[in-house]
Amino acid sequence: LNSAGHQVTVFERDPRPGGLLRFGIPDFKLEKAILDRRITLLQEEGIEFKCGVQAGIDINGPSLVAGFDAWCCAPAAPASGSSDSRPGIGGHPLCHGLSHQSEPRARR
Repeated sequence: LNSAGHQVTVFERDPRPGGLLRFGIPDFKLEKAILDRRITLLQEEGIEFKCGVQAGIDINGPSLVAGFDAWCCAPAAPASGSSDSRPGIGGHPLCHGLSHQSEPRARR
């Protein structure tokens, strides 16, 4: 989107961008300097990261609709449990991303 000329803003729940790449993968498998370098390149290209913002709590659906031409909600799974208990945007519950990633690997 950014390379096509769109202004891109990434809202990150954690204090630093990177999500599961930063906080879920150990350093011996992914050096965080590599991740930091890529995030710096994205910022230099004009992508804005707003950290410490939790969708559905700190920013809601009407704010996204009013403030952006388009948006995509791509939640990760910070903890196990039922997704029905987690608030979503516009009343839609969030689903667990990790369950979708581990399923195909289990079949191999």
